[in-house]
Amino acid sequence: MMRSISQLAFDLQARIERELVRVAPAAPSSHRPPDVYFSHPDVSEDALLKMLVAMQPSVLFVSAEPFDPEDLDSEDINLRSSARAHADEIYRVTVIWAVDGLLLMWLVTAPWYEELQSETEIAEYQAQGLDQVERELRFERARTAHSELMALVLASPEFRAASTSRRTAEMKLVMVANKELVEDLLFPRDFEKRVRTEAATEVARWEHDLAADDGAVLRVAGAIRGLRTQRDKRSRTADTLRLMADGWSLTQGFIDLVLSRAEALNERRS
Repeated sequence: MMRSISQLAFDLQARIERELVRVAPAAPSSHRPPDVYFSHPDVSEDALLKMLVAMQPSVLFVSAEPFDPEDLDSEDINLRSSARAHADEIYRVTVIWAVDGLLLMWLVTAPWYEELQSETEIAEYQAQGLDQVERELRFERARTAHSELMALVLASPEFRAASTSRRTAEMKLVMVANKELVEDLLFPRDFEKRVRTEAATEVARWEHDLAADDGAVLRVAGAIRGLRTQRDKRSRTADTLRLMADGWSLTQGFIDLVLSRAEALNERRS
């Protein structure tokens, strides 16, 4: 296009008026999406004029829109610099008219604006790709941190030996000692909840296995033989079962159950 788009807007309006189609002395502030849409260069100026003569709209609007660099939807420094170089230039001319209830539009856009928009879309796509990569790396770090920290907490002798009410405190101590892993967690509270669930599951598994193991009762019976107070018997039973359960402190209800069976066994032996 040899002429500037500003000159095109001026020349086009003059040619339309020569064809006895009235150009409104204003531009519409808003309008609904057009029913029929024509764009340059698919539809040339000459083709536009022929359509207008054939349709004979009573009035039409010609709008020349200046470019505001602040409207560019990009944070790219180079693109914004290019946009500022075209500040206040006419970047788009539209012709709008209506015939028999149909809203029609013809539009021409400056080549530099189309190129700028294309580069903006490419930059946005690339940025989204980088964002996606960063998100995937973030999630991967979070998964690794979750797995490693979970293993550290569950392997902690102090955590295993703690009662249910003390496990949270012991878990926090492990987390404080591994801040770099905690920082990579996406949801620390969810991690803490999962740790407690894993611990409860592990304890339940040991209690199930030991309840079916007659050897556990025999071992406890031998460990409490000779003890007089119930307090000492409970303590010795808890310690014995913890050793058998790979360091896990079992529930008091299960400890009392095994103690009761061990005492009954000792009574039968007496």
